[in-house]
Amino acid sequence: MKQTLLWITVVMLSMPVCAQQRKTNTNRKPATQQGRQVQPAKQDTEIPPKAAPPEPPKKIYETTDVLEKMPEFSGGYPALRQYLGSNLNYPNKAIEANIQGKVVVTFTVCEDGTLCDEKVIQGLGGGCEQEALRVIKKMPRWQPGLKDGKPVKVRYILPVVFHLED
Repeated sequence: MKQTLLWITVVMLSMPVCAQQRKTNTNRKPATQQGRQVQPAKQDTEIPPKAAPPEPPKKIYETTDVLEKMPEFSGGYPALRQYLGSNLNYPNKAIEANIQGKVVVTFTVCEDGTLCDEKVIQGLGGGCEQEALRVIKKMPRWQPGLKDGKPVKVRYILPVVFHLED
């Protein structure tokens, strides 16, 4: 639903605005002002060229959609866990405040395997959200999802767990 509303907004903002043409009576004498001749206003005869309509946004598939192949971190889930474990730094504020739990991050795996549209949809505080986003944004390329044999964009949801050892 949000994609459709966004696309409609973009189309409405990018529609060309045509200049109105003024019709002038060529039989009329030029107007005078205090004995001086006043030049008639220039006609707006140029009509701006029509812009091509913007391309509709490409469909972004959800992880619940049926695809031939879901996107995958290179090396699979064990490699993803290892990557997160070796790159996440527990924020000092969260350690001092004894903050534990999970940060849920969503991102899109693009057709070329790069990640975009990263954002936190559930946070903890104490700097955990920023740390999870930092690690997700520097993540290497994924293997993209496939639909009808072609790579497609897929939105992915990933929980990142922050747990303090006793």
